[in-house]
Amino acid sequence: MRSEAGIIVAITAAVTAYIEEEKPLQPLMARRRLTGASNSWSGSGREEIMRMRTLWQRRIASGR
Repeated sequence: MRSEAGIIVAITAAVTAYIEEEKPLQPLMARRRLTGASNSWSGSGREEIMRMRTLWQRRIASGR
């Protein structure tokens, strides 16, 4: 039982240290995500997938 508690404490400490290490980088990562999301091909692909899902849902709903 004692070794399990020690393992849990070690894991918790490691996760906390990782989170604290990432905190200063969060504003940089947020900016990077915003600039990287402007790919028109991926946006077009997602839009087409949503359109096809909508068509399938209309077909399924009208068949009842």
